[in-house]
Amino acid sequence: MKKALAFILLLFALFAAGCQSSLRELPQRLSQKGDHSPWAPEDLLSFEKAAEDLTDAALREDWASSQEYARRLQVAWPRVKEETASRQVTEGSLLRVEKLLQKAEEGVRKEDSLETAAAANGLNLYAGHFLSLYEMSVPAAIPMLDGAVRSIQVAVRKGDWEGAQAALGALDGAWIQFHPAGWVKKPEAGKRMDGHLDEMAAAIEKKDEAQVEAVVQKLLEDLKDMRQELTR
Repeated sequence: MKKALAFILLLFALFAAGCQSSLRELPQRLSQKGDHSPWAPEDLLSFEKAAEDLTDAALREDWASSQEYARRLQVAWPRVKEETASRQVTEGSLLRVEKLLQKAEEGVRKEDSLETAAAANGLNLYAGHFLSLYEMSVPAAIPMLDGAVRSIQVAVRKGDWEGAQAALGALDGAWIQFHPAGWVKKPEAGKRMDGHLDEMAAAIEKKDEAQVEAVVQKLLEDLKDMRQELTR
């Protein structure tokens, strides 16, 4: 029940935070089989990393880097598409990813920071769902949490405080789901994450954009540390 609630909250937050048309139909279950392969494909991991990097570069308005990350996404996608299709990911889901790729490219071409970041973060979240089809040393919840943090960032950049509040709810719900794994492996990291979530709630309540940006970086660093810890 907790997993279902966290997922529903995440979808709602993404809808409110600027990925409405792209992720509106994100399926609750991308695989019809539900079986797992031992390892996530390297191309999929590269795709996820490029999507994260493009989100960050677009928000920095670093268009040279954005062009490179968009290129990496396009290079990786045919192999990711082939692999995920073999896992019985629906054709509709794959088409929606391709629409996001197009939006990301258009955003880079127009040098539209928020359009590019929203599309790239949508790709990041899809990558997290695709990764959940495989056994991984790092739980697929990590990229999902990462995407939820960036959803807050994009919403605030747009001045959408209601969307930011909804994205925070999704982030908190996803953290509740993942929390035991993070806590057992590294209690201090879990405590830091808890504290930073409280800081984020306060910053959103005050509509303090600068503080939100600062806490986003703290949360992303928490998740980076947790990813590294869980691969040891």
